[in-house]
Amino acid sequence: MEILSKNSQEAENTSKETQAQPTPEQLKAWEEAEKTPLELNTNPNPKQIQSWENQYGNLKCFLVESEDGSKEYFYFKKVSLDHLRLANMELAATKDSIRYNEVIIKNCIINGISRIDDTEIFVALMLVVNEIITSKIAKMLKK
Repeated sequence: MEILSKNSQEAENTSKETQAQPTPEQLKAWEEAEKTPLELNTNPNPKQIQSWENQYGNLKCFLVESEDGSKEYFYFKKVSLDHLRLANMELAATKDSIRYNEVIIKNCIINGISRIDDTEIFVALMLVVNEIITSKIAKMLKK
């Protein structure tokens, strides 16, 4: 299982660069995606993504590609300080780092939440929790 990370703008730009016009298969998949409940939808269409960006701001997109070639896209909103506090309280109380990751994932994921019950998908997303949390990079400068 492979995971690729992009913010929603990069994902949209890559999609536009690689394919200016959606294929009939993509159009059909996007129509089906609109009918799919949010907790199951891992192939959102551009209209859904735009709606999420309007609601949550800048998003992070992670592509999880299975060995069979199937692709699932998971979108995450920014982590809040409250989510970090909750995850750290869980970690302190349980000493379970997997639970820490689960709290972050479940509180920030926008689509496909029921798919994280699949252990392989959960582990793939768990490996990128730091990318979900980090939105800015700090550098120490010499005086």
